[in-house]
Amino acid sequence: MTPRPAFAVYALVAALAESGVAHPRRHVEERWSSATLTSALQSGDVVRVGPGLFAHRDAEQTMRCRLSVAAQWLPQGGAVAGRAALWCAGWRDEHPAQLHAIVPRAVRTPAPPLLKLRRTDIEMAATHIEGVPVVNSADALILAWQWTQPHERIGFACDAFRSEVVRPADVARRTGFHPRIPNRTDLESACSLASRGVTSMLEYRAMTEVFTGDEWDRWEVQAPVSAGGRTFVVDMLLRAARVAVEFDGARYHSDDLRRRRDLERDALLAGAGYVTVRLTWEDIAGRPGWCRRQVRLAVARRTATDRADAGGAAGAEIPWSG
Repeated sequence: MTPRPAFAVYALVAALAESGVAHPRRHVEERWSSATLTSALQSGDVVRVGPGLFAHRDAEQTMRCRLSVAAQWLPQGGAVAGRAALWCAGWRDEHPAQLHAIVPRAVRTPAPPLLKLRRTDIEMAATHIEGVPVVNSADALILAWQWTQPHERIGFACDAFRSEVVRPADVARRTGFHPRIPNRTDLESACSLASRGVTSMLEYRAMTEVFTGDEWDRWEVQAPVSAGGRTFVVDMLLRAARVAVEFDGARYHSDDLRRRRDLERDALLAGAGYVTVRLTWEDIAGRPGWCRRQVRLAVARRTATDRADAGGAAGAEIPWSG
């Protein structure tokens, strides 16, 4: 190869590496040439990422590159969906392993390897985010629920609701437009509890497996409490008895700083007259009956103390004056 073509290949590879997105063949050949593109492909520095679309090899699996492929390939009515759509909407807790998209059922064109298609006639509102058509967050979550392993669905939904990129009320409303939702009742339950502030798997299990039935209906969920000049939100609260229940998941309560904050929180609540019962994941998952007994015992003791205090006050002698 002569020096000039070698330099051209280098320039092409460098340009695609810097851009990090997919480029159509016509743009590449207009700036460089067909021969230069062929040489770059043969070297392995440039790869084909879609029909007539090329990118640097290091960019191929990045979200930015994959989204650029979707933006250029998706037909009218198509849009990025599922977890990738939630990622586009601002949820950055995870990097979607697969880029899902929806297209009208009539579209039969094979998708690029980077895209996994769902053909559907369900109408879903979409918007453009940085040039990429993206399904609205409610439909995105419903589709992602379908594409998630059954044992991971509840945790996924709780995480998505906690991120606040999607509202549970919107998801609950859109479920009626999707005729085939696996474990539909579980998704509806997750929406209902998330609307009350339950947005972790531990809280979900506590509210659906442990503290269920009429006995627990009077308890507030994710209730605000003022103590020590601050306002805390406790997982469960029986305000009349001044008993709070907190669920300690390892993900959020395992570090030393968090433990110190929990101790300070408990101390401030105690100063305001509240007893805090802390239950771990192991408690909720492994001994639900024990959890209920501990909470009942705390309520019974607090109620008995309040009655004794009230009785003592009623029977106390009033000092004679004058």
